[in-house]
Amino acid sequence: MVRSVITCLLIAPWTLLSCGIEEPLSYPTKIIGSNELTPVNDDKLNLPESLRDLPDGVGLLAVGCTVTHIGGGLVLTAGHCVPQEKPFPDGCLSATYPKLTIRWNYRSGTSTYAESACLKIINTELSNAHDFALLQVDTPPPHAVNVELNERPPAGRQITVFAHPRKRPLEWSQLCTLAVLPIDFMPELNAKDRKSLFAHQCDTEQGSSGAPIFDTVSLKMIGIHHGGVEPWNTATWIPATAVSRAVRAARRGEPAR
Repeated sequence: MVRSVITCLLIAPWTLLSCGIEEPLSYPTKIIGSNELTPVNDDKLNLPESLRDLPDGVGLLAVGCTVTHIGGGLVLTAGHCVPQEKPFPDGCLSATYPKLTIRWNYRSGTSTYAESACLKIINTELSNAHDFALLQVDTPPPHAVNVELNERPPAGRQITVFAHPRKRPLEWSQLCTLAVLPIDFMPELNAKDRKSLFAHQCDTEQGSSGAPIFDTVSLKMIGIHHGGVEPWNTATWIPATAVSRAVRAARRGEPAR
């Protein structure tokens, strides 16, 4: 059920753009168990009824990552999907990185879709503890995903992922469960950094970086998928981390710290 990817936290982010988007075809990937990635139909009727609103806030970043609209034109993705130079020249452009544009409602059977352009990289971090970026975009989709900023659901909670693997139309991971990082997994991380991450075994693939991870009970976005090392995928927590602080500050109109 797991599609394993070398974690972006362990490689230079500009050596392998977007953790597998622009690498040679020989870049290693593996499916562990059955491949349960399922194309999301344009009418979304192939999804459980409770999940059918969630894809409306998920988009494809042109460089080959997945993004999520959380309201007010604010978009979350993985930090390794955007430039890390500060201050950010021209808002979203970099001499070493392409323009950041987003395609919305890009689903199986869709003939039309909407687009947004990045106006500003509000905040981003690429470290052992956090892999996230918060962007401001123009013409966001009408639907905004509800994001959890406070409470972390417990280990064992059912979760799910929507993503654009390999720049394909939106796909659904099916269901898996939230897990703490096993003690022998990524042992190079210190105890403090480990608390900002969690593990999961929902199907992902290159291009799933930045994808929203949803708690299927609350239907809130609780994490940002960023990579993995067999047999686990890893994600950055949103509640009570640098991510939640960045979102709150942006909603208040405060500058990034």
